[in-house]
Amino acid sequence: MQSELYSGKIADEAFIAVLYNYQCIKPRMNYWQMIFIFVKFKYCEIVYLVFKGAFSMTAPSVSSAGLLPKKICTFRILLLALLLSSSRHALAKNTGITRTTACGIPLLILKVDLQDPDVKVTGMMAQGGNGHSESFESMIHRTHPTAAFTGTFFCPHSLIPVGDLVVDGHLQHRGGVGTGFCLTDDNQCDFIQPGHRYQRVDWSAYDFVVCAGPRLVHDGDASIHPASEGFHDSHLLGTAIRLAVGLTANNKLLFVATRQPVQLGRLAKAMKKLGCTDAINLDAGSSLGFYDNAKTYMHPQRKLTNLILIYDDKSRYEKFKYRLTPETHVAKK
Repeated sequence: MQSELYSGKIADEAFIAVLYNYQCIKPRMNYWQMIFIFVKFKYCEIVYLVFKGAFSMTAPSVSSAGLLPKKICTFRILLLALLLSSSRHALAKNTGITRTTACGIPLLILKVDLQDPDVKVTGMMAQGGNGHSESFESMIHRTHPTAAFTGTFFCPHSLIPVGDLVVDGHLQHRGGVGTGFCLTDDNQCDFIQPGHRYQRVDWSAYDFVVCAGPRLVHDGDASIHPASEGFHDSHLLGTAIRLAVGLTANNKLLFVATRQPVQLGRLAKAMKKLGCTDAINLDAGSSLGFYDNAKTYMHPQRKLTNLILIYDDKSRYEKFKYRLTPETHVAKK
């Protein structure tokens, strides 16, 4: 009988050793995630024992030395394989798609947790840089992001963006219009509105900046003032399919696309309703691209000049960041 029993303590130590070695192979899993898997494992094991009658009066009991039958150890191995295979989805889900309605507008929303140190928010330029465009699929294929969205507006003739763009700490383009959606390398997010059109702003404190607009929510107040940000195109104020990005009080980014044409005023109210303390409008309409986890939810009807990218794994960002921009950069910010 003793030859058919294994020490539960030894099995637990072996389980932890396997997790540690798996973490060395898959550094995407941090130690908190390892602990989470182990606790989840023990819970599942208890449920298994209960359903097998292991704690009933008639069932064989676990010895005082903490010994488990071989079949329980076999169950451990199978459960470990299952938990590890699902760990990336279950534990690294720092982004998520939802569909909802706010202020009567049907919305598609991607939430990004900026408190997750593995999250990286950045941008990219079309191959060739300023004056060039590229298909949405090609840009995604080159850079392998978790999620991607249309960035700022651009002239359809010259293909020059209207707003400033900073990628990987380098100024790629100075446009001079709109409010800056700005992120530091450690995911501190700010929305900065220049004092006037074509003002030369020092973006050196930020790793990524895209200037678009107009601003929809400012310190919790939903209001729009396009002219003060340098927007004078009457088409901007019309009804269209929209895309916006906002920041909530608990440091979550919301990328929000409308599933029907709306005016900017209604979008501003919807962003506030969703809990955004700050938000800006992004390029949309026929340019609207919305991609997450290998699925394109909204496909732009034309080639684009720039994108906003989300990586849920900084090691993947590091691997492909050399593809985000041309080698040349604009002179000092």
